[in-house]
Amino acid sequence: MSIKSYRGTLPKPDSQGRWRPVVGRSAEGKPQRFQVGKVTDTTTAEAQRRLDYIRDLWDRQCAEHGIDFWAGWVMPWANRLAAGPVRVYGSKHSKINSGQAAEEVAIVQRLQSWGMPIQIVDPELETSGYGFLRNQIETEVNKAVQKTLSQLGKAWGP
Repeated sequence: MSIKSYRGTLPKPDSQGRWRPVVGRSAEGKPQRFQVGKVTDTTTAEAQRRLDYIRDLWDRQCAEHGIDFWAGWVMPWANRLAAGPVRVYGSKHSKINSGQAAEEVAIVQRLQSWGMPIQIVDPELETSGYGFLRNQIETEVNKAVQKTLSQLGKAWGP
């Protein structure tokens, strides 16, 4: 199983001036190609930086999940990386459902922990997501405290 991606330079541009390196493979086993820029609108340094971020994401998701193909939930993020800086806005569902906001924030945090340069641009998404997570944690802690107090009360008396 190939866990590390090859750390080379950009491939030569194709006949249309696109840099299209292969990084990893799909779940079906086909090589996965990314367009990291065009000669006309992207500098070589920027295209190389995008490629390096995609390779880092590939290496990290393979190591974390123990797989040697692009995970379905990671692939769209890799495509967004190939297009340039990634900025996240909350979905319309996250605006009305704080649980959805929490899930979106958790995904972004996981990707950031893998070294992906991603920014949450919508402050409402962070506020709602973190608020939901904070309430969940408080609820679980309160349940644990009540359970412990009832066990101590039974063991030691009132």
